[in-house]
Amino acid sequence: MNIGENIRQMRVSKNISQKELGEKLGGISQQQIGRWENGKANPQKETIEKIANALGVDPYSLYSFEMATEELEKESHAMVITEGEISHIKKYRTLDQHGKKVVDFLLEEEYSRQLKEPVPEYLILNAAHAIGGASPEDIQHDGDIMNDEDF
Repeated sequence: MNIGENIRQMRVSKNISQKELGEKLGGISQQQIGRWENGKANPQKETIEKIANALGVDPYSLYSFEMATEELEKESHAMVITEGEISHIKKYRTLDQHGKKVVDFLLEEEYSRQLKEPVPEYLILNAAHAIGGASPEDIQHDGDIMNDEDF
């Protein structure tokens, strides 16, 4: 889906007409809303944020996954979203409000727990190629293991 289709989907799901959305956006015409939704024009980033606020949704929910990834990467300058993370996002977006609250709560609790608890020493990787002073034989041994198809 493109951004216009996402705007339409969110607007319709909230039972808001194009005219009402335009009014919430400070007087944007119904025709302009229609152009966005039909893909004939695209709103500016600032306008997308206003649309999201008017619809009561996160601005990134209006972007396609590709567009959202590009925007996130621009903002973070180094953030890369993996396929697994995209899968989580897709699943999250299908949840109802209760499901989202459960996931949000669990994520915050787990994040807080990890900030408080240090990672146990036995879970820290100690590969020869990652530590100083390893012998060439140890480094070669690690390389052999990591390149083993059965590993």
